[in-house]
Amino acid sequence: MDGGMSYEQFILCVNKFLEVSNMLNDGWSLVGSLEKIGHGYIKKCFAVRDAKHSYSPETPVFEEVDDLYSGFCDDNAVSEFSPEMKLTWEYHVVYNTSYAVPELFFNVWKRNGVLLSLDEIWSMVPAAFSDRLHHDKWDFITQQEHPICRRPFFHLHPCHTSDILRNLRVSRNLLVSWLSTVGGAVGLNIDQHYASIV
Repeated sequence: MDGGMSYEQFILCVNKFLEVSNMLNDGWSLVGSLEKIGHGYIKKCFAVRDAKHSYSPETPVFEEVDDLYSGFCDDNAVSEFSPEMKLTWEYHVVYNTSYAVPELFFNVWKRNGVLLSLDEIWSMVPAAFSDRLHHDKWDFITQQEHPICRRPFFHLHPCHTSDILRNLRVSRNLLVSWLSTVGGAVGLNIDQHYASIV
């Protein structure tokens, strides 16, 4: 499996990843079951205050999703991309059978429940990924139906994932290394303690 990942490898990586997440209280959880392909995925959801018209992975203000609406100004006072805007990010990692790789799906919505558009997502991609976005945006971040939830999600297109995995073969956990490599493009930072996974 040159550059890909078998489903059995995916399950092993996910289980170790979730162990570390539980130890760190990092918020990742299993939804459904991984016993059969297409019946489960891992998920993380958090809210962040958007102070710069884009997310700031270096200095996010993390808060419990349950407290999303507490302590902030009236909905009518929040204009689009205002300094007080709060965004909720939801990430899912599923196994893509066509490419035999993990795939990152995500959605982002404003505090009034409105999902961001694809153009808004593209406008928030950090400068480190701007060259890829400029030359290859339709093979980078797009929107499609989630294979399990059956509703629209943004996703990092899996067509280049096997190339990334091929370059990470010496990794202790391919899932951690892959998420650490690509997550920053969409506001997902992986705690350095995940590197301890054996």
